[in-house]
Amino acid sequence: MEIQHVPSTQADDANGETYARVAPTRFPVTAEGHSALVHRISAYNKDSLWNSLKAWFDGGAPADGTINPAAVSVHPFKGNGGATWKIYPDKTANEDQAPLAWTSFATPMARDPTTFGFKWNDEFVTKTKSQDGGSLVTLPEYFHRKIKVNKKPEWVVVQKKVSPP
Repeated sequence: MEIQHVPSTQADDANGETYARVAPTRFPVTAEGHSALVHRISAYNKDSLWNSLKAWFDGGAPADGTINPAAVSVHPFKGNGGATWKIYPDKTANEDQAPLAWTSFATPMARDPTTFGFKWNDEFVTKTKSQDGGSLVTLPEYFHRKIKVNKKPEWVVVQKKVSPP
């Protein structure tokens, strides 16, 4: 899974507090409340296919296109990790970009040794049925920029019950 950009808008309330709304972001979700986001990251060495193709191109027997499974390494997952999403206006310096409090609504997990995903906190996400009968989870859309104890800003979820300004 690779997400390069999720649009957002920001505004300050009468007290100078900054809020943001991000575009709705959805993932498929299981009945147990988790989503598989990365599965079977694989690395291939030259024995996987390259060498047989090179031999063919050099005049040898035609390669049959079969990938040699002994030449493939699959990355294992332990269930830790996270996301480094940030909300910031264009042209914001890296040191001024504030991260989302991702762990407040998502817990990293490994469904099996080759699958990484998240278990979602139902307090902050919304589950709906998709057109094909499956289920989707929509991540929080509203955030409030807070200053943490270490004086660094962080975007915290605005709960569904609270409406931002």
